[in-house]
Amino acid sequence: MVGVSTNPDDPAWENVKFCVYDAPKIEAPFEIRQEALASLRLVDPVMLVPVVLCTGQSNLESYFEEVRQLGGDGVLLRRANSDYDHGKSSNLIKLKVSLVYLDY
Repeated sequence: MVGVSTNPDDPAWENVKFCVYDAPKIEAPFEIRQEALASLRLVDPVMLVPVVLCTGQSNLESYFEEVRQLGGDGVLLRRANSDYDHGKSSNLIKLKVSLVYLDY
């Protein structure tokens, strides 16, 4: 949705999703938090963000390229069995597409 609409009857709101990625209140490793989220019966427009297990460098590179081709700006990489950290942490990093500027 581009722009802001305060009209609840605006049909553009039908395309808005609330994407759940983690459960910071659950004091357990990431995989346990994911299991807890997967057990919930989420109703549209709420959805659980799919988690893909990275099996190595080539797997990451091909998945990142797939995300980029679909218009995504990057992927989140979470350390296996990591606790939830508030704020910046080496347990969660974002691999982003960077813009390259060329001078003529």
